[in-house]
Amino acid sequence: MTRPAAHKALSEAVREAMDSVDPSRGQRTAFDLARALQGVIARFGLKSGFPECRDVVRDFAEENGLDPEDFEGEIFLVWDSIACPEGLDPVRAAAQLQDQGGIPEGFLKSVPAKARAQCWQTLCIARRLSANGDRRFYLSARKLGEALNISPMTACRMLNLLCSAGHLQKIGRPTTKQAQYFQLKNGT
Repeated sequence: MTRPAAHKALSEAVREAMDSVDPSRGQRTAFDLARALQGVIARFGLKSGFPECRDVVRDFAEENGLDPEDFEGEIFLVWDSIACPEGLDPVRAAAQLQDQGGIPEGFLKSVPAKARAQCWQTLCIARRLSANGDRRFYLSARKLGEALNISPMTACRMLNLLCSAGHLQKIGRPTTKQAQYFQLKNGT
């Protein structure tokens, strides 16, 4: 896609996101717009966050008779609580939105580099799905494999490794062919 064509497609996607939000839903409006904008950011693979969306938020508020300053504050307060941008499943969203920071030095030292990096990605996804450990989360090896471009069996092995290493804990009855609930262990 050429630059002007990409810009036009992005502008249209932002406009569609704004049009899909009902401004009469009170505080839910801020959540819906934040989720829609994050969906656009994820679909286009942008490295954007709330600061880059301020103009869009203000335009939406002005077009719909909302106080731009108050509405911008509401969007800011819900921005980081969006677990799944519009149009993405939660696991793929967590994979796309994960922090690309380095792997901590002591993390799974004895594991080969590539597997160690994939385990770190999995743990970052788990953090996002669990809201930094505040809730248990449901994760299938198939969805994790799709998000990381690995086989479901490899994803299952990584989840088991993270459990045995003390980073994750399986919750509920063990399952063989279904997704499992997990919880981050303290200090992870």
